[in-house]
Amino acid sequence: MATIIVVLVVSSLLIGCGGNDKKDAAVPTVTVYADSQLNGTYGFPYQALAVAADKAEAYGYEDQISDESAVSALDVLVAMHEAQYGDDFTAETCNDYFAVEDGWISKAFENNTTSWSVILNGEAAHGEVTSEYGGYESLMISQTEVTDNDVVEVVAYQDIENYTDNAIWFLQDDKKINQLSVTAGAETTLTVKGYAFCFYGAYGTEEIQKTYLTPLTGVQLALLQEDGSLADIEGAISDSTGTVSFHVDEAGTYTVIAYMPADTGVFAFYSALMVTAAE
Repeated sequence: MATIIVVLVVSSLLIGCGGNDKKDAAVPTVTVYADSQLNGTYGFPYQALAVAADKAEAYGYEDQISDESAVSALDVLVAMHEAQYGDDFTAETCNDYFAVEDGWISKAFENNTTSWSVILNGEAAHGEVTSEYGGYESLMISQTEVTDNDVVEVVAYQDIENYTDNAIWFLQDDKKINQLSVTAGAETTLTVKGYAFCFYGAYGTEEIQKTYLTPLTGVQLALLQEDGSLADIEGAISDSTGTVSFHVDEAGTYTVIAYMPADTGVFAFYSALMVTAAE
């Protein structure tokens, strides 16, 4: 029962597409990092995405956040579909790509599965109300505010029997990070740890790190390529303590992905780290 509830509350209750007659108005816009994952790979590769607070409403969906106050995670999800499908994604066709039934995301990026969920900054979005199942009451995607540089990931569980998929965190000096500055050519050492997102995602950063986060052995680091594929970084595989080292040869901006190879037998979502390398 706990599994069903956690997965449900991070899905959204949408109205459906068809457009609306709202007049254009100045609304907040944020830039977030977003991706979608299905079957252990990227469908919508990790990337920066500018999102306006009325994006969902433009397609006939409704969130529970005022367009004048903030961008919702639902706005982000709709913007991801718009970016993926371009002119094919319209107010008349959007249900061909994205649908919700009884509060469950039943289709995203044309894939029909009830195992879709949403990860916000490595956790489940939640408020301050405690849950009888532990942690806090999760927020639906239509209730979740996002701000600049937030990470919004729409993911489908690989383990659809027990929902044990790990959310992976990058840590440096025991602090969770998603951006890092390094020196080109110099070795950088980090720690990668994970926890069962479905069960503990809404426990809050401090409690997750204190109680549920554990080192992951065998995590491979890779560089995200322009076409969305991954290029493994040679030798960048975490040891039994979750420690992993890597370097990049040239100055520039890189997206480093942590993933769990299939032969490890451990389910995990991809995790991204934006790396800026200076001379």
